[in-house]
Amino acid sequence: MTILYRIASRPAYLVTAFIVLIASIFLTIWLLLPGPPKTLTIATGFPDGLYHQFAKQLQVELAKEKIVLRIQNTGGSVDNLALMADSKSGVDLAIIQSGVGNPNQYPKLTALAGLFYEPLWVWYRSDAFIKDGGSLRQLSQLKGKKVSIGNEGSGTNMLSQAILKLNDI
Repeated sequence: MTILYRIASRPAYLVTAFIVLIASIFLTIWLLLPGPPKTLTIATGFPDGLYHQFAKQLQVELAKEKIVLRIQNTGGSVDNLALMADSKSGVDLAIIQSGVGNPNQYPKLTALAGLFYEPLWVWYRSDAFIKDGGSLRQLSQLKGKKVSIGNEGSGTNMLSQAILKLNDI
C-alpha cells in the first residue's frame, strides 16, 4: 500500500495535508513579498503653507499606524510634480495643485484623491482702479499693472501665468 493510497483513504490525512499545503503557500508568499513601507516621504510646499499643514496632520494619523511620514518642503506644486516624476528623488507622495500637471506628460503618475477646494483669489487695492470706479470687473483691467502671482514653482504661479496669458496680460 502506497503512502498516497493511505492519505487518500483517510479523510483526516487529506484535510491535514490540504491545510499544510495552504499554510505553506501563504508562508512562502509572506516571506517572499515585501510588506508595505513603514517610512514614506511627502513633498508639500512652503513650511507655512496649507500643504505643509495638511502633511503634519497626516503625519500624526500615520504615526498611529506606526508609519513614519517625512515631510519635504519644496517651492510648491511644480517642484512636487518634478519630484514625483523622478524615481530617484526619494519622494513617495506629493500634494499637487489640480491643473498643474498634464496627464499625457506624466503617464506613470496617478492622482489618489482631491484633498480640498482651492479657489483662485484675486485681491486688489481699489485705489489702483480709480478710473474704473475703484473695482476690478475683468482680468483685462490688470494689463499694465504690477501683479503678484505667487512664488515661482508653486501651482498658483503656474496657473496664474496661464490665466494671464489667456487674457493677453
